[in-house]
Amino acid sequence: MIALLATITGLTPSLAAGMGLLTLVHGDAYWIQSDPRYMGTDGLHCCGVEDCRPAHKGEVVAFESGYVITSTGQVVRPDRNRAIYTSIDDRFWLCFWKGHVRCMFIPNLTQ
Repeated sequence: MIALLATITGLTPSLAAGMGLLTLVHGDAYWIQSDPRYMGTDGLHCCGVEDCRPAHKGEVVAFESGYVITSTGQVVRPDRNRAIYTSIDDRFWLCFWKGHVRCMFIPNLTQ
């Protein structure tokens, strides 16, 4: 696989291996990690290697003016939190820092 990645990208095998490893280490949330536009309210990037994941079923509960994250007890209101972004799929995604949600990705429910 590394040889194929090196051939396709034109990178050396060691660089191709590093890129493949980075993707595997971060897994499904690589799209968040690799985009510098995703910042928390503290001005830091939303996530590191193991900070972001899809929300578990029932972990995000919508109410009239926002969301409750049941795993942390946090209330997230779109009008008060600029660290809310649109998800790339139909799932909620959460990025954690020190036990609290730093960034939240909401599925586009209008599609």
